[in-house]
Parts: sequence; structure tokens; C-alpha cells
Amino acid sequence: MHHAPMTDGASYRRLRRTLDSLPVGFPRAATGSDYRLLKRMFDPEGAWAASFLDWRFTPIGTIEQRIAAAGAEDGRISLSRPVSEILRSLAARGAVIWREKTDEYALLPLVVGMYEFQVGLMTREYVDAAFAYMKESFGLEFLASGEQQTRIIPIGESVRPEHRIATYDEFRSLIAAAEGRIAVLPCVCRKAKDLLGKSCSHSDRRELCMAFRDYADTVVREGWGRAIGTAEALERAAGRLRGLHENNPAVVAWRRHRAEQVMRAARGVVKPAGDPEADPEGGP
Repeated sequence: MHHAPMTDGASYRRLRRTLDSLPVGFPRAATGSDYRLLKRMFDPEGAWAASFLDWRFTPIGTIEQRIAAAGAEDGRISLSRPVSEILRSLAARGAVIWREKTDEYALLPLVVGMYEFQVGLMTREYVDAAFAYMKESFGLEFLASGEQQTRIIPIGESVRPEHRIATYDEFRSLIAAAEGRIAVLPCVCRKAKDLLGKSCSHSDRRELCMAFRDYADTVVREGWGRAIGTAEALERAAGRLRGLHENNPAVVAWRRHRAEQVMRAARGVVKPAGDPEADPEGGP
């Protein structure tokens, strides 16, 4: 028999502590914004069941054993549904990730993870709750955690900062490594801005983001996006790179400078040959 905690509050407290043990944690918030956000993704039984997961994919049988052992020790009450059903419903809500082929589950960090998986379910109320928690507690955790997703690695050498756009060949390698498990889905950032009434003024395009492997499997299975082939993924990558280069301030400035050189040369002011300015795209 599987067991649940006596109170809803205990479920969410246990889940928050478990999430906070991930490399990018889920810190406490003095105003309760942490629990308000969790309640928008987990029901009490789901919070209790998810608290027995971690960042590694774990078989459903092992999870059931953990929950049964905890219930036997603490004298808890019975769950109203099988653990597998509870976790499957959480995966459909983007609260955990499910590897269907092996029936394994894992926790997700808030970013990148649970928040992005709300793209097909997002409401204005969810965005308000998420932004409130991010501003109060999670933002500092994301940037200052000892195990950040993006962090400084000391190497004892000076490094010249370069704001470089990835090459097409790098995109090709990422896409090839996905072995056909690729999906495209709406941009969660633009979805949130739409709900806040602050839509992007540059484009009405929303189907912009790509997901790969386990993330792609989830997106397609839950209906948050659609599967695409390697050819379309490569075409989209090439299109995004063209757009990035066209809107890159360094590229735009260089092109403007080059055009001015040509115009001045045409008027006999200077010759364009020997232009000391390097093309930021590496072109002639």
C-alpha cells in the first residue's frame, strides 16, 4: 500500500526541500510565492509523490518502493490513486519529465524545465505567480547557485569577451545528435508576454523554439508542439542564423560602414580597398 502525508502543507514543504536539493535549487520565499507557484503545478498527492524523485531518471517500481517505505515508517494514510497514475498526470502538466520507453521519471528544475513545459498550459495567473517567485527568490538562486546552469570557470588567463553567434555547422551537430527526436513549439517567453498584454512588437511568429531527445518526446506526446524532421530542423536553424546576423548590431554597423566606404569611393573621396574594419561575419 502507498501512503500520502496527513496534511497538504507537508506535501509541498517536502517537495520544495527536494527541489531545493537540485543543482539549481528552489529556495524559500518569505511571502509564500514559492508554495503558490508549486500549487499551480502540483496537487497535494502529486507533490508528495514527486518529492521521492530526483534529477536522475528513476524506474516507477523504485519510486513506489520509496513511497511505501516512507509511509510504513511515518504511519501515513493511503493515496487515492496508484503512484504511476499520479506521476503520469504530473508529466502531462509539465511538472516532471517521463521517459515513456523505460517508464522512468525525473524532477525538473524550474528553469530550464517546469516553466518552459507550461507553454501549452500557461495562463495569466501562472505567469504572475512564476514572475513573483522569480523576482523574490529564484532569480538570485539561478544566478548565484554553486552549481549554476551557466557559470564562471576560473582558468587563470585573461579572456577577450566575444558575443559570437553559433555557426551553422554547430547547429548541424546538435541536430544530428538528436537522432530524429526533434520538435518545434511556441516560444514560452513570447507566450508569457502575450498573456501579460506586452506582445512582441517585432514579429507575430510564435513557433520558434526547438526541443531535442527526451524534451522533444515530451513536447510531441503531450501536444505542446509538433515533431519535425532533420531537414526542417536544419532549415529552421539556417533561417534563425540569417535572422540573427541581420539583426546583430555589430553586423549592422559593419554593413553601414562598408556602404559608406563604397559611397565615398564612388564620389572619389577614398578607395574601399584595404578597409581596416573586419567583417564580424568573417566575409570578404
